[in-house]
Amino acid sequence: MAPAAHTSRPTTGALPTPGKTSRRSFIVPCKKLKDDHNMSDQNLYVLEVRNGTILYLNERTPAADGWHWGTDDAFVRGPFASSELALADARRHCDQELKLLILNEANILDDATEDPPPSGHIIVVDTGSCLWVKKGETPS
Repeated sequence: MAPAAHTSRPTTGALPTPGKTSRRSFIVPCKKLKDDHNMSDQNLYVLEVRNGTILYLNERTPAADGWHWGTDDAFVRGPFASSELALADARRHCDQELKLLILNEANILDDATEDPPPSGHIIVVDTGSCLWVKKGETPS
């Protein structure tokens, strides 16, 4: 997943994947899915879809409107009415401890935050139901 910047905040180039972390983090228990989605070697993401577009990524998707969770290349479950419900479902389907990271307009471009490692985290991206696009990128 290639991250994008909020439309009201200019940026040069792409932000690191998956972006900047929240100062608020805690452990999220996670189990392997019954249908054999192995998520133990990667981060999980909770993202919002509206009108066929993943708001954080500015990418088209056939997924229904709502919040979805999954890996960096596919949704596993969704839609849910809120990020909290998607997060709770992800917790029920994982068998390892994951740190929760929250990305939002207030912290995604903050240079003081560090990039998370490529595994061991569940990352909720809250765009405030707005489409985020990179500088010069055309909205999907």
